[in-house]
Amino acid sequence: MTINLISNQTKTISVAENQNVLSIAQQQGINMSYACSTGYCGSCKCKMVSGKAAELPISASGISHDEIEQGYTLACQCKPLGDLTLLEVD
Repeated sequence: MTINLISNQTKTISVAENQNVLSIAQQQGINMSYACSTGYCGSCKCKMVSGKAAELPISASGISHDEIEQGYTLACQCKPLGDLTLLEVD
């Protein structure tokens, strides 16, 4: 699967099934905002521009239900179900 991360510049990473975006970005030397890596703080919030990801776990308290319905996700918990484009939110 291919993930496009849009921030100051677009970065493309490859993600295997069942891997989260933040972990793979870090392994590939791409800096993304984060603090806890558990879904608690919300620092890694991104907007899904296109594609789909697995449903976030209930324990991901760093994002509201309304934000999820508006297309936001947490990079530390986001497991793509195919190609995905994410916009990093400051």
